[in-house]
Amino acid sequence: FDMFSTVESFEDKRIVYILTLGTDQDFRRKGIAQSLIAQMITIAKREPLVAAIYLHVITNNQNAIAFYERNGFLRLREIENYYFIEEK
Repeated sequence: FDMFSTVESFEDKRIVYILTLGTDQDFRRKGIAQSLIAQMITIAKREPLVAAIYLHVITNNQNAIAFYERNGFLRLREIENYYFIEEK
C-alpha cells in the first residue's frame, strides 16, 4: 500500500475515494476527523487491491488542506473551478 503512488501505477488496483469528511463546528479539534482518517487508512492498508486514497478539497479551505497534509496526503494537482459555490 502506498498512499503516494501516481495514478499510472494503479493498473489492476483500486483507489479509495473520500467523498466527504466534515465535523460539526462544536466538535472540531477533538480528534474525531483524525480518528476517522486513521481508521480509514488502516482499513485500506489491509486490502491488497487498494493502491491509494484520493480526495478533493476546495482550494480556499486551508485548514482542511493542512489537516490532510499532516495525515500524509499530497497535493497532486489543482483543478481550476472544480467546485462551483454560488454566492448568496
